[in-house]
Amino acid sequence: MAKILCIDIDPHFGNYVCAHLKDAGHVCVLENRGDRVVKMVEQHSVDLVIAEVMLPDVCGFEICRRIRAHAELFALPVILMSSMGAEDEVQHGLDQGADDYLVKPFDAKTLATRVNEQLKSAYLAQQADSITGLAGAKMIKAVIQRAITQKIPFATAYIELDNIAEFGKFAGDAHRNKALRHISRILQRYGANLDSPLFHAAHMGLGHFVCVMEPQHVVPYSERITESWEKHLPDFYELVGLKMPKSSVAGGKGVPLLKLMICITDSEGTGARSVKEYFDVLAQLRKKAVNQGSTGLHMDNRKTMKKSREKSA
Repeated sequence: MAKILCIDIDPHFGNYVCAHLKDAGHVCVLENRGDRVVKMVEQHSVDLVIAEVMLPDVCGFEICRRIRAHAELFALPVILMSSMGAEDEVQHGLDQGADDYLVKPFDAKTLATRVNEQLKSAYLAQQADSITGLAGAKMIKAVIQRAITQKIPFATAYIELDNIAEFGKFAGDAHRNKALRHISRILQRYGANLDSPLFHAAHMGLGHFVCVMEPQHVVPYSERITESWEKHLPDFYELVGLKMPKSSVAGGKGVPLLKLMICITDSEGTGARSVKEYFDVLAQLRKKAVNQGSTGLHMDNRKTMKKSREKSA
């Protein structure tokens, strides 16, 4: 059972939503003013918000932005609903930080399914990864969304543990997980040493990690974790009973060499106005690094992107 806040100027549709949520076993609080949402969430310990886009005072988009900018509520799941179902409207809602977008009218089954999906996703986002102990993708995206909403300058280090899948096939899952825990401890240790209230580290899956911090920290942080990884890598191979190779072996034969590839970019360089845009830039930077066939540090030097986009707006 979850406590859900529904905001809709139409009392009939608002009651329709609340009735079906109650039938699904949830508690639903109905509100008709967007400017009271944050206070209501704080007072009622709400687990999820469903908000109509077209509200007379504070619209659903602004509700998303206010929640994402809140120091404690930024990861709260938000579902927008509206009769405006054009693709650009839906995408705009998601870009403001909404987790989902329901086009009116919708039936009880669709409502229950989408609500339960977001509640499950929010629960999992709060759980540390069982292998690395780090947060997951949803939490780090919420951190980035909050920084974008509040216009806080930030930078990210995308860290990829190259050859981890091949290492797992060769050495087994247990040794693969030891490697993942090893790099995770390095990320956390050097993050804790930073004077960075913004620092968050997340495990995105397999050998993929993202760390968020203030721009001035990202290069020295990346250099330190690279140095630490390379310094202690021989000890790791010895610990798991394998001989460390001097280089990657062609054709997938022999012990794979675990290497780090780090892609660095920041909010100024990307000019991203949403989490999706920001991760699109990270994906492009990673693709470029992979195509170059090199590990080590890769910087995003597109500092003129933001200015060029402002001129075209």
